[in-house]
Amino acid sequence: MGKLFGWLFRIIIGILVLLVLALGGLWAYSSLAVRPAPEEPAVAAAANTSVFQAMAAGGIDNAVVDITPERALVRYNLPQGMDEAASWAYALTVLSSVAPYSQQAVVQIYQDFAPKTEVNVGMADVVAMMEGRLTAEQFEQRVRIAPLAASSVK
Repeated sequence: MGKLFGWLFRIIIGILVLLVLALGGLWAYSSLAVRPAPEEPAVAAAANTSVFQAMAAGGIDNAVVDITPERALVRYNLPQGMDEAASWAYALTVLSSVAPYSQQAVVQIYQDFAPKTEVNVGMADVVAMMEGRLTAEQFEQRVRIAPLAASSVK
């Protein structure tokens, strides 16, 4: 009878050890398993790509695009023969359609790869202009156009 309890005790201890190892392995796997990235970077990457492609379709190649909830930025070298005001108006239109949730719209224009002009306006104002809730005169009062200093480029 004593041998029977000895064997039974060893079997129970063996099963408990295997159970602890299995649970530890599952815990380690779940802790180290690859998890999908949060949604925001994927959404931002898609918005960046959409703006980049729309700018290229409008004749502005190799634009730098960075869309965040705080600001929608597009930076580009002004193509030869393209009107500067038309280029930033197009860029604002693209930004308002792709990233209307951003707070600010920022367009930085370079000419011959030297800083030239920065256009800064609230995205809500751009959207309101596109929807006809702002007149051209009201919109012009809200747009800030300034020379783009090399030190202000981030």
